This record gives sequence, C-alpha cells and structure tokens, in this order.
Amino acid sequence: MEQSRKPQLLVVDDQKGITALLEALFEPMGYDVLVAADGASGLDLARERRPEVIILDWVLPRLSGRDVLAALKADPRTSPIPVIVLTGLQAVIDPRIITEGQISCLAKPFDLEALISLVAEKTGRGVSSA
Repeated sequence: MEQSRKPQLLVVDDQKGITALLEALFEPMGYDVLVAADGASGLDLARERRPEVIILDWVLPRLSGRDVLAALKADPRTSPIPVIVLTGLQAVIDPRIITEGQISCLAKPFDLEALISLVAEKTGRGVSSA
C-alpha cells in the first residue's frame, strides 16, 4: 500500500546555516525538504520535482533569485508554484513581482513563525497553535 506523499518544500539558499535550520524546522512538521545551494541547481530541482512551495534567496551564485523567479514564472509547469523570497536586500525587489502570482517576501533575518505560517498557507496545511 502506497503512503501519501509528503508535501515538498524546496529551499534555494547558499547559506548552509539557513538550509540546515529550515530542514530541521520543516522536516519534523511532515515536509520533504529539498535543498539547492545555487540558483541554477534550484531551478533544475524545481522543474524536476515541482515542489508545493519554494523558499528562494534573492542573492545566489550561478543564477540570481531574480533570474530563477523569472524562469519559474515563465514556465507553465512551474509558474503555479508559490514562492517565498528571503532577502536582506528587500529594497531592491520590485514591488510589482510580489503582487504578481503567488509570491511573498520576507526580509532576512526572518521571523520563523511568519515563515511557518506562510508555508502552511501556501501548502494548504493548517498550523497548530502552541
């Protein structure tokens, strides 16, 4: 008998501390966390696996978060995937991209509760109150 698949969460960030933190946070909550350390790998993984949500750093090696987001939204297979942009450079993000489609933005350092709530909202999973 096949088990139901865990919702997949793709984290694209070149900071190992952040990816480790998000894996430790979301895996016990029932998510299958995929990790990519650069934009090109993240885009490849998104196209291959089509996760329920992508957490995307804005400043990345090989392909910037801006370029990854543009490629995701231009591809009909990945355009419906909600994206949460994490950045310390919030001022450089064009506010129009945040209102286009299912895109949210959190400034680094980010609030863990806000991120958990956004992921739960994007995946349609409820968050139990502590």
